[in-house]
Amino acid sequence: MLYVEEHNETSEAGAVTSSPPPILRADDISKTFGSVRALDRVTCSIAGASIFGLIGSNGAGKSTFLRLAAGVYRPTSGRMLFSDQSVYENPSAKQMIQFVADQPFFHFENLKKMATLYRSLYVGWNPALYQELLQIFPLQEDQPFNQMSKGMRRQAAVILAVAAKPRLLLLDEAFDGLDPVMRQNLKRILARQVGEYGMTVLIASQNLKELE
Repeated sequence: MLYVEEHNETSEAGAVTSSPPPILRADDISKTFGSVRALDRVTCSIAGASIFGLIGSNGAGKSTFLRLAAGVYRPTSGRMLFSDQSVYENPSAKQMIQFVADQPFFHFENLKKMATLYRSLYVGWNPALYQELLQIFPLQEDQPFNQMSKGMRRQAAVILAVAAKPRLLLLDEAFDGLDPVMRQNLKRILARQVGEYGMTVLIASQNLKELE
C-alpha cells in the first residue's frame, strides 16, 4: 500500500499554512504489467510548492507511480495530470518535470557532457545553480559515471535535475547510497528550492525516518 505524506511549513504562531493548488493529480489510476497489477485505482493530489513523501514497502508501486507522474509510463486506466494536463506524451509538461530514478541512467559518459545536453534540452537550465551544486556535491565533471559509486551517480543525477529548475521534482529513494553529510546537504537544497522558487518535490522511500 502507498501512503502520501506532506511536509508542511508552519507559521510563527505554529499554525499550518494552507496548501497551494494541486500541481499533480492522480485520478483513479491503475497500471498493470501483464497479469501483475502494480497500482490499483490510486487517487491523490500533490500541492504545488510543497514536499511530499511517497511511503511504501518493496513492490508497493512507488517507482511505478513516479514513472507515471514523469510520463514514462502510460496509465492502464485513470489519469495522471500535471497542471490539469495529461503527462504522458506531453512535451510541454515534461519540460517542467524531472525524475531521478533509483538507478539513474545517463546518455553520456560524464557529468560535464550531461550538463551540456541538459542545457540544450531544458529552457529552465540554470548554469549558476549548476556550479553552486557542484560546490555542495564535490564531483569531478570529467569522471566517468562507470567509475562512480552508486551514491556519487545519484548526486550527479540530482545536480542535473535541480539545475534544470523543474516545477516538479520526482526522486526515487533519494537518500539511498548517500552518507549523512550528503543527506543533510540534499535536504537543505530541496527545502531551499521549495521555499524560494516554489518547486514541488515528491520523494519515494521505504524509510519514513529519511523523509523527516
